[in-house]
Amino acid sequence: MLKPAKPMQDNNRHLEILQALAIGTDLVTGEVFHADSPYNHPEIIRTLFFAINQLKALAEKGN
Repeated sequence: MLKPAKPMQDNNRHLEILQALAIGTDLVTGEVFHADSPYNHPEIIRTLFFAINQLKALAEKGN
């Protein structure tokens, strides 16, 4: 389920949210998205995983 937002969220929380969406989890209810949800569209799923990988790469560069 979606946790209340904090003023200064870190990248780990952003990744957590993107990963939940990418695997088809509704952050509000914790349930799996319905088959007709935009989050179950292959192009959306690929885009979310691309964003996840880019954020991870940026985090690794910063370390």
